[in-house]
Order: sequence, then structure tokens, then C-alpha cells
Amino acid sequence: MISIDLDNTMRIFSGSADENYGRIYAQTNEYLKQLYSNIDFREKNVFSVAASGDHALLAYANGAAHVDIFDRNKLTLYYYYLRLWTLKYYNQFYPRIPLDKNYISEILHFVKVESSEEQKAFDYWSKLLDLVDSSMLDSLFFYEGTYLENMSEDVIKINNSVEKDNFSFQNIDISCKMNLQKKYDIVVVSNIFDWLLLKNNLTALETYRDNLYNLLNDGGIVLSSNVGSSGASKSQRIIFEKNFEYYKLPDFYFYKWSTTPGFIFKKK
Repeated sequence: MISIDLDNTMRIFSGSADENYGRIYAQTNEYLKQLYSNIDFREKNVFSVAASGDHALLAYANGAAHVDIFDRNKLTLYYYYLRLWTLKYYNQFYPRIPLDKNYISEILHFVKVESSEEQKAFDYWSKLLDLVDSSMLDSLFFYEGTYLENMSEDVIKINNSVEKDNFSFQNIDISCKMNLQKKYDIVVVSNIFDWLLLKNNLTALETYRDNLYNLLNDGGIVLSSNVGSSGASKSQRIIFEKNFEYYKLPDFYFYKWSTTPGFIFKKK
């Protein structure tokens, strides 16, 4: 129910929201274009972390046939719809950042609701605008990320792919036991493992690995981003080695530095 989502959104400002609610990343802070350039997404079924929406939308831009999304943070779904509306009605890859009430109000006037889930997103933003001022809305987002550049030429392709697709959203913690029946060719996980590693919880790490194994078709891959390291850590490779083959992706130059955009684990 959106009343629960709105209540928890308001509680974010006081630091008392439930664990499935939090601030939203407005754009990625990863080297996604370099990461995706190493992967064949054409006609693939993809399960992508929602986050800022960049991971899923770039999968469409690279030819994915179907993209479902997941995230522990429920609010990422509402931002994803805002991204889709920006693409559909303004032919722009990003909404106007930083987000403001006027922009969201303007785009809501264009929205023609086509599903019950889209209706929930429309109602969420409509009602949230009545509850927050501009300063509160601004503080709901993280803006530390980096724009994906030169995406204007992909807007038509993304819109066409989204129009043909029927995506689903799973509000899950992928490190907890779950029973999803669908299978995918690619699971995009950002740097979730790094966050799990900070908790030093071996059971959660092993559950995360097993969930990924069960989500993938034979030969499917887990695509992980590199954020501040040179590939998968030794501990991650050890945890995954029984069921997956590890491949570090080629380095690229970022300004004067050489770094890898990420790595993959391929299901054995």
C-alpha cells in the first residue's frame, strides 16, 4: 500500500524508516558503459538491481529482450517509474537533477497510466508532493554519482524496448533466503557483495551466492561492478569458486589511472 510507503518516506527524514526504505541514488557512481561493453546483452533476459535505474535502462540500450528489477529499497521502484516517464514524455535519459517539485508535477500531467503498478507510482509521487517541501524532496536523493554521457541516441531504442516489455519488481534482500522461480541469462548486482562483506556475515554471503546460482540459466553470468578495488576480492572468489568461474574484465583508462570496470562470475 502506498500509504505505508509514504509513511516510511516521511520517516526517512527523521532516521526512523523501516529497513526496506532509504534515500535514492539519482544516477550511478559506477563505470557502467565500460562494464557493459564487455557483455553481450542482445536478446538476453536480465535481472538487475534497481538502484538509480541506470543499470536496467542501459541493459535495454545494449539490446536486452527483458529486464526485471530488484532492490531492498522499495523507493527505487518509484524512481524507476520517474525515469521511464522522463524517457517516454520528455525523450531524455535523466530527469532534471537535482529533482524538484515543479519538475515532478509537470511530468505527472503527461502520464497516461497503463497498469496497476504504474498507478501506484503515479499516486505515490502525487501524494508525496503534498507532504514535502523542496528541501525535503532534495534530501531524499543522493547526487554523488556520475551521469552516463551521450545517451540521447539510445532514448528511442530504450523506449521501444520498454514498450514491448512487461517488467516486474522484487522488493528483496538478495542475501536472504528467497524462492524466485524465474531464470535469467544475466544478473546485474552492482557492488552488493562489498556491502555484505562489511557485515562479516558468512551465512548471508553464502545465501547471496546460492540465490544467484538459482536465478541463472546454465552458463548465465553475474555481472558485478568495481568500486574502489581491482576486481573480486580473494574472499569472494573463494566463496563463489565451487559453483562459478571467475573472470576479471579488461582494464580501461580513467583520466591517468588504469582500472577495471568490474568482473563476472559464470555459472558452471
